[in-house]
Amino acid sequence: SPRHYVIINDIMKTGSLGILDDVLESQNQPLKLRLLKDVLVYRKNIEMEAIHIIICNDHIDLSMLSNVIEEHKRWVNHPQNDLELLVNLDMLFHKALLESTENIVYQLIHRHFESFSQKMIGYFYQNYNLAEQNFNLYIETYEAILACDENKAKSALSNVLDQGAQFVLQLMK
Repeated sequence: SPRHYVIINDIMKTGSLGILDDVLESQNQPLKLRLLKDVLVYRKNIEMEAIHIIICNDHIDLSMLSNVIEEHKRWVNHPQNDLELLVNLDMLFHKALLESTENIVYQLIHRHFESFSQKMIGYFYQNYNLAEQNFNLYIETYEAILACDENKAKSALSNVLDQGAQFVLQLMK
């Protein structure tokens, strides 16, 4: 359709983030899948960079991330089969991690994809009983950050992100 040409043209020439939403909602599966792969790679890269920034800077305030981790620990100790709660707790971890860096661009990009991420995380938790495993990996990530063990923090978070990415890509095919 003519609109698809405009969307492709806009992405390639202007790079507008607003157009990405149109693509994610479109029926153009090849372009949607290409965009999705790129978004997932970028998301992982900025979260890995966030860990690096946090570990390299003594002045970073981790209170928000600490509060989110306490919520995860409470859930692990007293699991609830509440999809909305699971999605919110998962989303809060990523938001708190990126906000801890004080990098405005990371926060804006995260916010831009928030509704799409929320939808995908909801589908994920509807289909897999992995909340406890994921929350424990978030806890492990946080504890590794506190111990300044960048490799361990990145490894734990990569496990969650890779699993989620694999699910989302399968869902979109």
